[in-house]
Amino acid sequence: MKKMRVLCALAAVMLCGAVPVFAQAVETADMAAADTAAVMEQVAPIADFAVVKEVGTDSVTIRPDTAYEGLIQLNIGDAALLLDNQTGAAVLPADLKAGDKIYAYWSPMMTRSIPPQSNLQLLLTNVEDSVPAHLHTVEAVEADVSGDIIVTTNNGGLLLTIPAAMWQGDALQTGDTVIAWYDVVAMSYPGQAVAERVADAADLSDDRPAVMPEAVIEPVVKQAKLIGVARGGEDYPYVMIDTVDGQEVRLNIDIDGVVDDTPIIDAGTGAIKTLADLQVGTDVVACYGPMITMSIPGQSPMQYMLVNVGEDAPVGLFTAEKVEQTANGTRVLTNNGSLYITIPAGAAENGTAIAEGSRFLAWYDMVLESYPGQTTADKVVMVPDEATKYVTVGNKNLNDPVEYVNGVAMVPLRAVAEALGFEVEWNPADMSAALNNGIVQTVVRTGYDSYYKAAAIEGVLGMSAPQSYGAAMYLRNKETAYVPVQLFKLLGADVEQGLVLKITMPEGK
Repeated sequence: MKKMRVLCALAAVMLCGAVPVFAQAVETADMAAADTAAVMEQVAPIADFAVVKEVGTDSVTIRPDTAYEGLIQLNIGDAALLLDNQTGAAVLPADLKAGDKIYAYWSPMMTRSIPPQSNLQLLLTNVEDSVPAHLHTVEAVEADVSGDIIVTTNNGGLLLTIPAAMWQGDALQTGDTVIAWYDVVAMSYPGQAVAERVADAADLSDDRPAVMPEAVIEPVVKQAKLIGVARGGEDYPYVMIDTVDGQEVRLNIDIDGVVDDTPIIDAGTGAIKTLADLQVGTDVVACYGPMITMSIPGQSPMQYMLVNVGEDAPVGLFTAEKVEQTANGTRVLTNNGSLYITIPAGAAENGTAIAEGSRFLAWYDMVLESYPGQTTADKVVMVPDEATKYVTVGNKNLNDPVEYVNGVAMVPLRAVAEALGFEVEWNPADMSAALNNGIVQTVVRTGYDSYYKAAAIEGVLGMSAPQSYGAAMYLRNKETAYVPVQLFKLLGADVEQGLVLKITMPEGK
């Protein structure tokens, strides 16, 4: 947790002047070319006067004046700070009561629950009609000729001057968070303001309340229609879904974790799939983070996606945290200790027996409202711990392993093509390979994510539109060309991806 530094102004000064604008619009264009977590940190918090409606042990429910219509639950985590706006002294959550007027800063990432939930960043009490403190992130810091500290913040829109004699804390650094009281901002660009008084946050540490652990908010699991797939390129990979309740959400994908952290799973077989397997228009089950940006469309990191769900979709993906045998079958504790799933003998349709750490898809209807909850699965499909590593063509096992680029399964070009009956001609001049089996043909080039097929029968015309699968052909160890397995599907082969990647060419193709 970054050290919180607090800049305190005199109460008399705080009673003067007009309240400046605090909330900033969430920028959506900046979501590209950065991983999801980094993007979320850069989005400005939402800030508003509010009335406290309910106080919990680790949350406070408020009704904002203008920033949001309705109630919001603000979860109090280890990064939240509660202060008296007049004195800068720490405030305990227990000091809050319904009806209090406050000023709060919270994350723009909100759940879709009722009421929506977000993480509290700063809550100020004793605000009345005074100017509330400002919450800023240091974007740059420098000293002027007098030794005063000049902090750039507000996406470059504000220069905050801290007189040198007032700052007694450690040197400020980019990324630090500061709280500042001031009531006058010069109308230049960037705007300019001067802090009235400075105190190190360490002065408040003895009085600061013990904060609650970060609230555990369950992820969202919804059936949806896949309406868009972006497999990489200049933007990082993401998918667009239209949920059953009519919400369009962009799910950003951690490509490095597409097997373990953000898997795409075939609900029928449990096989790990790739981005290249996703087809727009198909029905899916999507699991994603409960905190969603307030942009249009809302954005959230994907946790997993189930494809090939059919009419009877599984409830979701589970990890076995504890496994025990009972008279009724295997009982598995999951969902952070909140759910027992009993799996009758024979209910698991593939794989081996469930062990601690195993991942599985489960189908069930009712859950007893005990704690932990209890249910019995109608069906279970095991999910392999690893992605496909080996490839077979017909009955032939290939020596070269399957590799992954941008979540796309890559296979050795010559070995697969020749096993399927293609002639392969390598052209070292432009690092390309020509494939021809007398029925269809193609040319692929190193470094190009563009694939097509054309007729190879004399007198027959026809060529497909170029296809992009999210990965270009490359040379492994400078000698073995690798291409997306989807290329061979384009050329007419059947591709079955499970623990072994099976490629076959139907007769007549």
